[in-house]
Amino acid sequence: DRDAKLRSAVNMHLESKRLNSKRVWVVVRVRPNEGDGISCVSIQSNRVAVSGSTSSYFYYDRAFGGTATQDEVCDYIGSQILHHALNGENLSLMAYGQTGSGKTHTMFGPPEHAAISSSGGGLAFRAVSALAALLRNGSALDVTVEFSFLEVY
Repeated sequence: DRDAKLRSAVNMHLESKRLNSKRVWVVVRVRPNEGDGISCVSIQSNRVAVSGSTSSYFYYDRAFGGTATQDEVCDYIGSQILHHALNGENLSLMAYGQTGSGKTHTMFGPPEHAAISSSGGGLAFRAVSALAALLRNGSALDVTVEFSFLEVY
């Protein structure tokens, strides 16, 4: 019991240090498995397991599976990462993957929700809206915000 408490205290301390450090945050969203296909990817909080002839494990700050909604991903970004911009840190939202893997859907949402005020919008629009709300609430006194959107083929 004592070892479990000590382990828990150490884990809480390390998590606190991790959340407050100035570093690169990596959040992964796996595309949903379509049809009756068999997925070789499994997600557990911050671990992505890829199975095949051998299994490989990859660790990130947070990993979202194929059933994750835009709301879940955006809520995490807004609550855990976005406030770092007010501390003078640079933020970059990047989607990477092959054609048809869901990059545009994650970043900008479906076409019918492509508006900043839309709750169905993508991560880019929601992040801009959330950052504006933080600035309106007086969280920072003197802030310059610059945005760029870049799509590479």
